[in-house]
Amino acid sequence: QNILNTNMATAVTIFMSLLGVATALAPGTLLWKQVLTDNSGAEFQSLWRNSVQISYDGKAIFTAVSVAENDAEPIGRWLLFALSTAQGAPKRVLWQKEFFRPFERNLQDIRLTLGVNGKRLYVAHSYGRTSVFIGPKVYAFDIATGDEIWENTLPDSNLVEATASDLMSSPTGKQLITSVMHSHNMYSLDAETGKVMWERKGLYNVEGSPVFSDNDDSLAYGGSGTLTQGEGGVACLFAINANNGSTRWNVSVEGRGHGVRYSPSVTGQGDTVVYTALQSVIAVDAFSGKVLWKTPIPCRVNNDCESRTSPVISDVERRIYFGTDLPGTIRSFEIKTGVEIWSFEESDGSFFAAPVLSDTLRQVFGATDAGTIYALDADSGKKIWSLTLGGNIVANMAIDPNGSYLYATSSNGTLFAIAIN
Repeated sequence: QNILNTNMATAVTIFMSLLGVATALAPGTLLWKQVLTDNSGAEFQSLWRNSVQISYDGKAIFTAVSVAENDAEPIGRWLLFALSTAQGAPKRVLWQKEFFRPFERNLQDIRLTLGVNGKRLYVAHSYGRTSVFIGPKVYAFDIATGDEIWENTLPDSNLVEATASDLMSSPTGKQLITSVMHSHNMYSLDAETGKVMWERKGLYNVEGSPVFSDNDDSLAYGGSGTLTQGEGGVACLFAINANNGSTRWNVSVEGRGHGVRYSPSVTGQGDTVVYTALQSVIAVDAFSGKVLWKTPIPCRVNNDCESRTSPVISDVERRIYFGTDLPGTIRSFEIKTGVEIWSFEESDGSFFAAPVLSDTLRQVFGATDAGTIYALDADSGKKIWSLTLGGNIVANMAIDPNGSYLYATSSNGTLFAIAIN
């Protein structure tokens, strides 16, 4: 495998490292980029709902790409990659898996989740708008070998556009929860076997899967789309008992625009659940469901400011970070009060990938659909550096465990490694 487009700074770093001389790259330097191809060299493209996952030891990256063969014969392929992350070395594909599935016009979704024990990679694969009725599939792979451990097709095969949301793993790693858009169903899977533990039906348009807090297997938190169409609507925020799917609490919230389209986030203390919905940021007491505050997202144009990402929480500073569309901004709110602390409004596009936070560096990283990554001071929102990579960056990014590198994938199927520390 070759490193493509290695810049001069990286070349010098590689040369010096071969001589045994310690070097450091300036933050914002492109370390390497690699176009992901199959064994024949055919190039693929990144998926809209894809993400980059990195192993807990920082030695492997996981991502997926897909391609449609042609419109007349809508049989497509998607590939799952595991790559080595060794600095300065040619990128080595540890393993890759290729799948052939029927779908139309590249509308597949593939969601990746790393198991909490660090030994398994879970993948939810949906078919988008297909002319055949195929339910979403969920897989478990061994991260070291790529061997498939189990596969399960969810019981939503009678519905066009049955799309699985992100897989959410419980803190102990024993359970996975996912919701299926358009079918209004939610499933709990045994992480060891892939078998359905329970099924919850009739939840209106739950697009973002419920999430657990960091230290509690008993509750998962989620929300629904708006129950009415047009200028205003009502979204339902809820907590469910993870052992059987029953409701612990639910609360209706009115507002403009879309309801809960992305998974909420829970503070490290487990006391507050934060949603980006109804053109607002909403904080809810995790134990009672009481709405603590609801702050509209400030708008510059068209009075139509939607967040396209889940919120990211800093438990160190008790702050929230999220990205918006039209216009593309990154904003920071205080968790306790819902007061906006700062906003970054100098981007070249919209933020569809969730921001990535480094509490160690006190920096927030955001990527736009125009292909630019921004590094911002987490306390002030001031830009520290930016790097334009090209392509659309709409998949979630990842930082290695040492906090040294940021990994991103673009819509042309290219994986990037950027020095940040």
